[in-house]
Amino acid sequence: MNIIQDMPFPLNVFAELGIGSAELPKDAEATLYYVLYSECRQRDADILLMRYRDNISLKDIGSSYLLSPARVHSLTNETLQKLKKEENINLLCKGVKKYIAEEKEKSYQFGLGKYQKNFQQQKEEERIYEDKYNDSIEKLNLMPRTYNALLDNEINFNGIRMISKVGDIIAIGGKGILQVKGIGMKGFDEIAEILVKEYDEDPRKWRWRRYRE
Repeated sequence: MNIIQDMPFPLNVFAELGIGSAELPKDAEATLYYVLYSECRQRDADILLMRYRDNISLKDIGSSYLLSPARVHSLTNETLQKLKKEENINLLCKGVKKYIAEEKEKSYQFGLGKYQKNFQQQKEEERIYEDKYNDSIEKLNLMPRTYNALLDNEINFNGIRMISKVGDIIAIGGKGILQVKGIGMKGFDEIAEILVKEYDEDPRKWRWRRYRE
């Protein structure tokens, strides 16, 4: 390795990486430290800095780490090769301050996108539920006796006086359904089975014994 003469640190390192001074960010030195210690082992990063920043000889560096000068030379070259990875060169030219700001923006946009997706999904689920809620009781395909009992009787439960929509049944619940004349255990179970399977109602809310005990 030939250290580029007459260049101060960190320009000498950037020159070894093929990055000219015109391409450097304002926080070039801080960025070099960031990439160096993120990408390399601490010992290898320290050796590169001792060589380029402190201008210490290969022999003296080797004495500090019980390494031969040839091994120090090899480690320095290996470290430079790691810094030459495309993603590291891009970061070194961009600057760590800008990089961190962009990563924060990405995280924000990701979180915002996830929130918007969840919000849209929730609204869609609410729309689908509302559509089902407004289904006519004819869509339940009930047995004639059960259907006629719901349609022909007037009730007064939770502000609902007539049953014409699935939402009316859900609103009055099992307790209200049992107030409808002509709805026995068989009719109750028929309605409960359809609501649980087709309308995602909680089966615990539609147990006959719950209201007869």
